[in-house]
Amino acid sequence: MRHITPALLVKGCWGLLLVAISARGRLRSRYWAWRGQTAFGPGSPASRLWFVLEFGDWARRMRRFER
Repeated sequence: MRHITPALLVKGCWGLLLVAISARGRLRSRYWAWRGQTAFGPGSPASRLWFVLEFGDWARRMRRFER
C-alpha cells in the first residue's frame, strides 16, 4: 500500500486544480469517464485516492513541457 505524503497531497491537489481550470470545470465528459476507468482503475478508496493525487502531480509536472 502506498502512503499519501503531505508533499503528494499538496502537489496532487494543485495539479487537479490546474486540470479543472483548463477543462473549464467540465469534468463529466466521456474523456474523464474513460480516464477514471483506465488511469485510476478499481480498488479500495485509499488506493484510488493515491492514483488520483498521483495523476494530479503528473499533470502539474507536464505543464512545464507545454511552454
